[in-house]
Amino acid sequence: MATLSKRDLKILIVLAGILVLLLCYLLVYRNFTNKKDEADQQIAQLQPELDKLREYEANKQEYIDGIEAAKANISAVLPTLPTEVLTEDELVFAKRFEKDLGVDVTEATFSDPVTVEQFKSVTEDTIDDPSRQVDMTVYKKPMTLSVKMDYDQFKDGMDYIFDQDTLKGFDTITADYNAEERNLDVSVSVNSYYTTYKDAPETEHDIPEVDTGVANPFGTRASQ
Repeated sequence: MATLSKRDLKILIVLAGILVLLLCYLLVYRNFTNKKDEADQQIAQLQPELDKLREYEANKQEYIDGIEAAKANISAVLPTLPTEVLTEDELVFAKRFEKDLGVDVTEATFSDPVTVEQFKSVTEDTIDDPSRQVDMTVYKKPMTLSVKMDYDQFKDGMDYIFDQDTLKGFDTITADYNAEERNLDVSVSVNSYYTTYKDAPETEHDIPEVDTGVANPFGTRASQ
C-alpha cells in the first residue's frame, strides 16, 4: 500500500483548505447575492415613495404657506356663514336695505333654501386638527326684492349687498327705466348663505322687537 509523502500530504491539506475557503465563499456570495437582490427589489418598490418624499421636502415651505393661507381663508369665511337663515332675517335685511339706501322696496318674495356645496372641513375650534373634519353643507336662501331707486342708489345697492357681515350675493338683477317716475324699477334676487354641520353653534338672530298692541285694550283696571 502506497503511502503519501509529507510533501504530498501538505499539498492535499492546502488543496482541502482552498476547497473549504471556496465553498465558504460561494455560500457567502450566494447569500449576499440573494440579500442584494432582495434589497434591490425593496429599493425599487420604495423608490417612487422616496422620490415623492423628496419632492415634498423640496416644496415643504410652499406647502406650509398653502396650509397657513387655507387656515386664514377658513378663519375669514366661517364667521360670515351663519348656521341658519330665517325668513325673518331676510325681512330685517330688506327693511334695512330700504332705510339705509333711501329706496322703496315694493315687494319681497321668498324661496326655499338651495344646496350649494357639500364638503369636509374643520371648524374654527378644530382648525389646527385636520383629523376632526366634519361634513358641511352650504345653502343659499333666495329672496327677490322689487325696488324703486335711482341710478346712484342702484350702484350703492350692489355694494350694500356684498358689504354685509354675513355672506350675501345675488344671482340675477334687472333694471327697467320708468320714464313717468324718472327712476329704475329693479328686481334683484338676493342670496343669504349659511352652513350646517354636526354640533354647529346656534345662530343669534338680530330681529328687532315690534309693538304688538296695548297691554289692556279695554282700559280696565286690575282689581285691587
